[in-house]
Amino acid sequence: MAITKFGEYARDLRIDRGENLKEMAKNLGVSSAFLSAVENGKKQVPKTWYERISSIYELALKEKEKLKNAIEESKKMLVLNLENATQANKEFALVFARSFEELTDEERKKIQGILTKKRGKKNA
Repeated sequence: MAITKFGEYARDLRIDRGENLKEMAKNLGVSSAFLSAVENGKKQVPKTWYERISSIYELALKEKEKLKNAIEESKKMLVLNLENATQANKEFALVFARSFEELTDEERKKIQGILTKKRGKKNA
């Protein structure tokens, strides 16, 4: 069973606060099975949990940043809004998504380099 970055963070938070999984689940208003599934990547981290955990456990700014990073690193899906995209950009996004897993390291670096340069020009 592979634990996600969020799962590692939640486990460490529980240990620091002297709680077990069942107690944390109760604090979050979910079952311990659901919390376990989130920690193991079988379920997505609910959108409200960043604020809830930050509030319930009165996290300091540094801890909030750690939590945010753990949640981001645990995401399995990336949602891309193509509502206002041109047809050409929609097709590009689909081709990229279908090819993503098959890209070599060299191809990834080239694409990332192109996109990073474009982004830099946009922000300049």
